[in-house]
Amino acid sequence: LANPGNFNNHLGLPVTLLRLDARHQFCIAELGANHPREIAGLAQILKPTAGIITQIAPAHLEGFGSLEAIYKTKLELFESLPRGATAVLPDDDLVLINAARKLNVRPVLVGTSESANYRISEMKAENRQVFFTLNQKWKFSFPSSAVFLARNAAMAVALAESLGIKAGDLPSDWKDLKLPGGRFEDQLIGEGIRVIYDGYIASPFAFKKALEASKYPKMTLTGF
Repeated sequence: LANPGNFNNHLGLPVTLLRLDARHQFCIAELGANHPREIAGLAQILKPTAGIITQIAPAHLEGFGSLEAIYKTKLELFESLPRGATAVLPDDDLVLINAARKLNVRPVLVGTSESANYRISEMKAENRQVFFTLNQKWKFSFPSSAVFLARNAAMAVALAESLGIKAGDLPSDWKDLKLPGGRFEDQLIGEGIRVIYDGYIASPFAFKKALEASKYPKMTLTGF
């Protein structure tokens, strides 16, 4: 079971959990926050046994007040995990890595560096399909033009392996993957005009990522 859309707050999370039944083996829930202590409160409801922090960037600063407060709030997820639980995080955020190593969790680093436990290579986007290789042996692809999402996908694989699902047993082409509305919707309109709509609570950081992912920045419009 996974939360639909952006059901990630004090209302959406309980609605998601109420859909659990005897058929489900796993539940994947997003915990959202725009103020301090919100992740801690949601974690008390969810009681997670493993977690992923995909990225920390300046967003919702009107509620958090500072980047430091965002780090503190996001880390509430890892603080809520049982001792020795898997905590998946990016390999290029030393602040997050150092903070996670002080907790009673097992950090798993994902990224492109040699220090990554799950190293991503051969990332590319062609014909609205993202391709990447993980640890030089597993190849995956999914429908999107946002090549930077390869790391999020790799993080999902890393967490799956920690739960006993072998990466080699996963399908290589995630053709059924569909991003939520308003999150990097890529369309062609008119004569070669490409529109990337990334308007769901986007930020300057998200705007930058959208431009980086575009092959034709002079013809790209990005929504906020």
